[in-house]
Amino acid sequence: MKNGFYTELLKFLGSVPLRFKIMGMVLFTAFLISTISIIQVYRTTENQTISYLEEISKSTANEMANLSEDYLLTNDIYKLDQIFQETVRLRPNLRYLFVVGKDGNIAASSFTDGFPEELLEVNRKVEKTKVAPIITDEGKILDAAAPVMHGELGIIHAGISFEKSRNSIDNLINSLIVTLLVIVGIGIVLSLFLTYVITEPIKGLLDATKAIGKGNYAIKPLKSANDEIGELILSFNDMAYRLTKSEKERSERENQRKILLKKIIDAQEEERKRVARDLHDKLAQTLASLMIEFKIIENSRTLNHANLIKKIKELREIITKELDSLRTLCSDLRPSVIDDLGFVAAVKLFRDEFVKRYRIDCNLKINGDIDSHLDKTVKIAVYRIIQEALINVARHSGADTVSIILGCKNSLLKGIIRDNGKGFDMLKKQDFTGIYGMRERAEMFNGKLSLHSETGKGTTVLFEIPLKSSDDRQPEIK
Repeated sequence: MKNGFYTELLKFLGSVPLRFKIMGMVLFTAFLISTISIIQVYRTTENQTISYLEEISKSTANEMANLSEDYLLTNDIYKLDQIFQETVRLRPNLRYLFVVGKDGNIAASSFTDGFPEELLEVNRKVEKTKVAPIITDEGKILDAAAPVMHGELGIIHAGISFEKSRNSIDNLINSLIVTLLVIVGIGIVLSLFLTYVITEPIKGLLDATKAIGKGNYAIKPLKSANDEIGELILSFNDMAYRLTKSEKERSERENQRKILLKKIIDAQEEERKRVARDLHDKLAQTLASLMIEFKIIENSRTLNHANLIKKIKELREIITKELDSLRTLCSDLRPSVIDDLGFVAAVKLFRDEFVKRYRIDCNLKINGDIDSHLDKTVKIAVYRIIQEALINVARHSGADTVSIILGCKNSLLKGIIRDNGKGFDMLKKQDFTGIYGMRERAEMFNGKLSLHSETGKGTTVLFEIPLKSSDDRQPEIK
């Protein structure tokens, strides 16, 4: 039951806005301190006043006991009454003076309108000066009793009123309450200002966080102070800037990915058209021509053996030529030599065909046994990266030499492809679709690829791919 109550209480307090929490804490603290201060001051002042009045009452009783001896010995009661009345009149806190004889009767007193009999019950027997509090219709009175001539002549009583002192204490407490209320009011104003100073930046952070959560990254940097909240705002501004930059880069990559995907689809369609055209224009026509030639041979009755052998030889050459064309077409679609001879042999073969086709020197250096360290899909991806890079060199660089360096180091396959061509300014807008395609292939295996180029200083492609992918399943590469 208690745990449930505490849980609900904490839940409720947790739902209260921060500014109300701060104000509530300030008000509660101010009220608590004020209440404790008022009670403490009141008790201390009251105790000190009572102690002071007790001393005053004792002093008055002893003074009047010494003064009364001669008058009591001479039985000058009238004169003693006048002295008592004059003393009470001159001392505001002194309410009464009276002497009780040994016989228990009133010997002298300051009362003129009759003596209150209940006072006889207070401090009836004393051997030394003694103070006792009594409650009357006028309030609290401290009755001090002192023996006159060691009690031989009776006991003198002096009554000191506490009510006038209490009024002074009440006035002091009222002044203190007013002062504390003013201080609390100032504290409330300061707490409102402090609450604004603390919560306004936090509110700005909250609004900015909600905006970012909704995908709105176009937020202005928040103003900050030099305190912890200021440091938090600086960190938030830095985070927002990084998120904005990251979102911009992601958007650019997504746009490039869409462009690349469209070009890949277009390239696939063009490749299908080319394959279909080659098959139709070359292979299909050749096969049709062969069928005609075979039909002629079949129906011919004039061909001698020598002419028949010659005709068959010509047909074989045609078939061989078309088989070579078909192999080239298949190689362009999928480098089967990787499966047949291995990655290194495939790269060397492509290098040789590149040199033969484009008349560009290509230096190839391979360090280590790469074939045994790479999965099939990684081999195809790296082969396509090298293929794309060399084709870009042939089409755009104007280079006469290109070098390729491949090697395994620290569980990474690292590659460098560098040409001595004209290069380009990377700050200017370029068509980087081919580069994005190579980078996509590297990133599919948790790798990375970068491009460096300067006008007149050639171009360098750097890439590295982990020898083992973080996923058990490798993506399918074609």
